[in-house]
Formats: sequence, C-alpha cells, structure tokens
Amino acid sequence: MPATETATTHRNRKDARKDSLGFRLIYSAAFAIFLVAAVADRLIPLRWLVGATGQDSYLGVLTEARRAAETFTPFAFMG
Repeated sequence: MPATETATTHRNRKDARKDSLGFRLIYSAAFAIFLVAAVADRLIPLRWLVGATGQDSYLGVLTEARRAAETFTPFAFMG
C-alpha cells in the first residue's frame, strides 16, 4: 500500500471519529433538552393543551425524548 493511501485512510478514520464524537455530543445535548420538554409536557394538565397529543401520549418520557433527539440530530450534519 503506497504511503499516500495510508495517509488518506488515516485521515478518513480521524475524520470519522471526529464526526462520531460530534454526533454523540449533539445527540446528548438534544436528548437532555427533549427530556426536559417531555417531562414538562407530562406535568401540564391535559385541559391546558390546545389539541390532543395523539399516540405519543402513550410513550414513556425517555422514549419520547430519544425519538425526538434521533429525529433532530441528523439535521445538524446536513449541508
């Protein structure tokens, strides 16, 4: 394997690790924010809500926060 291919492969792995770390940091921050939002949503009485919450009302708070973070995080890396 030529030296240029080795250097390029090493750089690609380094970039992949950097992207992975960035994804985990953004995901963790988003999860924390959405967890607070999900807990706040559960604490508000239903009569204060404008509309029905739909099927998400049957999800657990952690599941709801995880789904929201998984939906949001990839958009941070687009573009």
